Amino acid sequence: MQRRNTKQRQIVLENMQKRMGHFTADEIYLQIHAKDPHISRGTVYRNLQFLADDQQIRRIKMPNSSDMYERNLEDHDHMICRMCGKILDVGPIHSRVDQKVGKLSGYADIQHTFLFSGICPACQKKLKKQKKQ
Repeated sequence: MQRRNTKQRQIVLENMQKRMGHFTADEIYLQIHAKDPHISRGTVYRNLQFLADDQQIRRIKMPNSSDMYERNLEDHDHMICRMCGKILDVGPIHSRVDQKVGKLSGYADIQHTFLFSGICPACQKKLKKQKKQ
């Protein structure tokens, strides 16, 4: 079933195409709502889901947190700071891992997500300052 391209979906897509980085659905909603107060939170959330399902944007499933969305569709993985939550694109780490897993398992249409965690340089500096005090 083909879905029609609505004005609201186009607004959400254009908002994502103008921004680099990783954003929660709520952050995207707040930015769009500031320009168009008639658009509802549910409309933005539904259209983000549709655009991710249609592979026009990427949804990043975050453990113990809200999913994030980005426009970067290139093959890559993510690093998250355990202190401040900043997300950084890394990789691709294993560009052919999907094919290897498919051969080993017999599964088709394999997709993976690697989410690494650590402490970013800015937070490392903060920790060093705190230890000196």
